[in-house]
Amino acid sequence: RRGHIDLCFSHMNPLFVVLAGPILSTRHIRTVLWRAHRTRSIITRLAYFFSWRIFVNYGLSDSRTIVTGQMVDIDLFKSDNNWKKDDLPLFISVGRIAPIKDLITFIRAAGIMHDRGHFFKCVCICPVLAHDTTYYASLLAEVKRLSLSDIFSFSGAVPRATLPMEYARATAHINLCSTGALDKAVIEAMACGTPSVFANKSFIPITGVFTALLQFRYGDATSLARVLTGFMAMPRSQSAALCSRLRATVVQHHSMESFMGHFLNLLA
Repeated sequence: RRGHIDLCFSHMNPLFVVLAGPILSTRHIRTVLWRAHRTRSIITRLAYFFSWRIFVNYGLSDSRTIVTGQMVDIDLFKSDNNWKKDDLPLFISVGRIAPIKDLITFIRAAGIMHDRGHFFKCVCICPVLAHDTTYYASLLAEVKRLSLSDIFSFSGAVPRATLPMEYARATAHINLCSTGALDKAVIEAMACGTPSVFANKSFIPITGVFTALLQFRYGDATSLARVLTGFMAMPRSQSAALCSRLRATVVQHHSMESFMGHFLNLLA
C-alpha cells in the first residue's frame, strides 16, 4: 500500500522472526508467525514475543493468537463412491515412523484384539528415515513376538495423490501421539469420511459429541483395543452419520478456504 510493505508473514520459521522482527518493527512492518508444530523452544518463545500476531492450528484464540485450523485440501481429500472398504476391518496409521508416534501401542492393541478372536488387518503407511531404523526394528520385533505377522504390516510411503483412497478404504485411521499440535493426517482422514481414533485431547473440539467413540487413553493398548472393537460392531447408519459430521467439520474449520478467510480478515 502506497509503495510500502505493511506485513511480513513467516511460515514455520521462528528464527527469522527473532532476527528480523526487531528491525521490521522499527520500520512499522508487522510480523505474523504461522506455527503448526508442538515444540515450544526458546527460539519459538522469543518469536512469539516479536510477532504482531501468531497463527496456530489448535488451542484458544486471544488478542494475538488466531486459531486457523490445519488447511487441508478438501478437493483432494474426499470420499469417492468408487472406493470400496476392505472386506476385513482395516485400521491404518499414516505418518513417519518415530518414537513420538507411539506405534508400539497400536501393535499391542492389535495383539489384544487378535487374542480375543477378532478378524481384521492393520497397516502402517509410514516412511522410515535413516535415524529411525533402530526404532523400526523394535516394532518389527514386537509384531513377531505377538505372532501378528499375518495381521500387522508396514507398507512404506505412498504417493500423496493416492492417500485419499488409502484413508477411504479403512475402517478407521489411528493416531497415537500425545496431546499437542493437530496431526494433519487425522484431519485428512476425516475429510475423506474416515473416522480417526486419537489420544490427543486437542482434537476434542473437532469431534464433539462423538469423542467417546474416538478417543483412547494415551499409551494404553487396552483402551485403544476397546475403541477399535467398537468400530467393528458399529451399525452402518451410525458410522455413516459419524463420517458425514466429521467431514463437515473439517470443511468448515480446516479447509484452505477457511484459512484464507482468517488471513484476509487479518489483512482487513
